[in-house]
Amino acid sequence: MNKFLCTILFWALSQFNLWAQNNAKTTCADLVKDYIALNDSGKFYAKKKFFISADSFFKAAQNIKNQNDSCKIYDEDIETYHVSILPATTYQKLMENVMSLQDYGNYNDAYVKYNSAGVYFAKFQVSEFNLVHDSIVNFVFEKCKNGFAVWLSNYYFNKKLYTNTLSIYKKMVESGYDAEKIKRPLYDLGEQMAIVDKLKLPNDNPKGLILQYIGDKSELKYFKMGYLFGWGRN
Repeated sequence: MNKFLCTILFWALSQFNLWAQNNAKTTCADLVKDYIALNDSGKFYAKKKFFISADSFFKAAQNIKNQNDSCKIYDEDIETYHVSILPATTYQKLMENVMSLQDYGNYNDAYVKYNSAGVYFAKFQVSEFNLVHDSIVNFVFEKCKNGFAVWLSNYYFNKKLYTNTLSIYKKMVESGYDAEKIKRPLYDLGEQMAIVDKLKLPNDNPKGLILQYIGDKSELKYFKMGYLFGWGRN
């Protein structure tokens, strides 16, 4: 009886071992397929310049490899490629943070982070990935809320960067922003620019200078009014 039981047990164990070996082969084969598919997706998104998405796929593939050592999954070329795109991935994550900050109205922090992203962009030559770090003004008008543009104009005005301030107001009006909402800032800007200009160019015609600054844009009439007032008080 004991001999019979031992025979049955031996047979059962041998069958289990055979099943385990076959199951491991099937599992490893499936894991390799998943590993390849995830890496292919990573390469696809990297080519589309969606580096954060690409990074997520490459990391998912890496997790499969790390959690299944027995399957001996490895692709040196793809792992080298993953590392090579990290500067672009990091830059896009920095910019994602900038967008999140401005979405919540944290414009000062967004401005600081945008400049930090620009420093990173230059330091790690992210342009090699066919990405562009635009000027803050272009970025604000192409990607952000009007509130960021208003904040930036105030920032430049307080820094006495008056031509920068004017360029923002002009872009705001050109993009359809109601000039009546910024009539006081326009007036104050015109006044301050006139004071500066008259000190440097006392013999110039203020109307000629106004034309140089804003042309004949009637939407910017408050700038003109402030400028003439500022010129006349000196």
